Parts: sequence; structure tokens; C-alpha cells
Amino acid sequence: MDSIEQLIGRRLKEARINAGYTQNDLAEKSRLSISTISRIENGHMLCGIETLLGLCSLLDVGIDFLLMDFIADANTPNPICKEILNKITDLPEAYQRHILSTVTSLIQAIQKQNTPTQK
Repeated sequence: MDSIEQLIGRRLKEARINAGYTQNDLAEKSRLSISTISRIENGHMLCGIETLLGLCSLLDVGIDFLLMDFIADANTPNPICKEILNKITDLPEAYQRHILSTVTSLIQAIQKQNTPTQK
């Protein structure tokens, strides 16, 4: 998984190119250095929220555009969860609820077993 810096940098570069700006153009309009723009776009630097909002304004995109990939990655289940989800998706809701209840009980038992007992 990419870091948040890489995800935002990639989207910022996409927005800059879509706006028809070079890094130099964006640097001049934002009063940031070309080096700073490059470091942000390459995922080597994460700037403050004020700077991000300013860049979004210049590029005519919302902050959600820059964060879209990060949010998508955060909501993507790991491969095992995906496999479980794929197996139960087509089952009737009553079966899904039964599976949820069983899994919840199993997790509680595992957590209880792994909790250190006090003497």
C-alpha cells in the first residue's frame, strides 16, 4: 500500500496536468518552490492542510480529490476478508446474520482466551 504522501502526490500531479500547468506554473501561482511542488508530487513531502487547500483552489479540485485514493485504500479489506465477503455475499440475509453471530462469538472466545488473567 502506498503512503498517504504518495497517494496525495500522485493525485496532485494529475490535477496539475489536467489544469494544464507545469510544476513551474504551479510553483509561481502558489508561491511555493518548484522543489517543494516536486517533492509533494513524488510523495517525499506532505504539506500542511492550508497549503493543500490552496493548491486545490488553484487547481480547481476539492480536497476529496486528493484524498480519494487514501480513502479507497483504507476501505479496502485485506485478501482474507475479501475472500470471506465473496463467499457470503450471495447467501440470504438470515444466513449472513447467522455467520456474523458465529464469527462474533468466535472472536470473543479468542479475545477472552488471549486476555491475561489476574491473580
